[in-house]
Amino acid sequence: MSTYAIIGDAAGRVNILDSKNWTIFCVINCHLRHISGLEILKEGFVTVSEDSYINIWKLGGLPTLQA
Repeated sequence: MSTYAIIGDAAGRVNILDSKNWTIFCVINCHLRHISGLEILKEGFVTVSEDSYINIWKLGGLPTLQA
């Protein structure tokens, strides 16, 4: 089973990395500004940004996430 790291960046993107080999699994353009908060949920994650938005993301095709 693969495990993943979810990383928010200053450009408003979320990068999902396969933590076995640290390759980028996918990049999501989430926000227009810096991601200031990220919370992992069982079936996805929440992002908060300096663009004043909160986004809730559900991930399909990945195993259940663990916080």
